[in-house]
Amino acid sequence: MVKMFHGFPKPQNKFIRDMVYGIQATGDTIITDIARAVAPEDKHRNVENRLSRNLQTEGLHEKIRDAIQADAVRFIDRNTLVIYDPTDVCKPHSYKMEKLSLVRDASRSSKAISRAERSRRRSAS
Repeated sequence: MVKMFHGFPKPQNKFIRDMVYGIQATGDTIITDIARAVAPEDKHRNVENRLSRNLQTEGLHEKIRDAIQADAVRFIDRNTLVIYDPTDVCKPHSYKMEKLSLVRDASRSSKAISRAERSRRRSAS
C-alpha cells in the first residue's frame, strides 16, 4: 500500500493507512468505530475529527481511484478476464431503482421486482 500512494502528501497517506486499517479491524465503515480501532481510548475523538475532515478533501476520491487503477494495471494483460455481474443488487422493497434491471433472485427462484415496478404492473392490468 505504501508504493501505491507514494504521490500523496504525508497527511493523506496517514489518513488512507488509518482508514484501511480501521475498516479491516472493525469490518465497518463507521468513522467512530474506525477511530476507536486506530487510536487509544483518550485520543479517538481527535482521530475521528481528523478522519472526518480528510474525508471532505476535494478530489481525494479521484486521486485514490487513479492510484488504485494505476497499481492494478500491472496485473492485467490481453488474457485477463474482467467479469461484470449486475445481478448482485436487488432491492425488492425499494420504490425506485434507477438504472437497475430485473435480476434473478436465486434464494427465491424468481425475478426481483421493486415496489414501484410491481405497482406499475398492477395499474397497467
